[in-house]
Amino acid sequence: MNNFIRGERELEVKVMEAFYFRSYNRIIGRARDVRELRREMSRLSWENPDAVAYHLRQGHIASWLESIGERELAEELRNVKSIEEAERKIEKYLERTMIEYRMQIGYMH
Repeated sequence: MNNFIRGERELEVKVMEAFYFRSYNRIIGRARDVRELRREMSRLSWENPDAVAYHLRQGHIASWLESIGERELAEELRNVKSIEEAERKIEKYLERTMIEYRMQIGYMH
């Protein structure tokens, strides 16, 4: 986290590190947030499913989610057994957080 001082107020700016999908030291995908993670996992599940499965199995995705403050989703993905299961959990998480956000701003009808 970087700190900047503007006048007498201190502002904190959180710089999120992207998650890089790699295959044999080659970057094959990048995600900067949960939505991009969902998109990249969907694309790569067709192009390079072994790489996605590897990152899931090794806990790389869950660790990255934890580092960007998405602890709930990180915990949900820690023990997934398949790419499809991970994609379902991410989709449900995004739906749930969108509903929660809309309720907070009073948008739900």
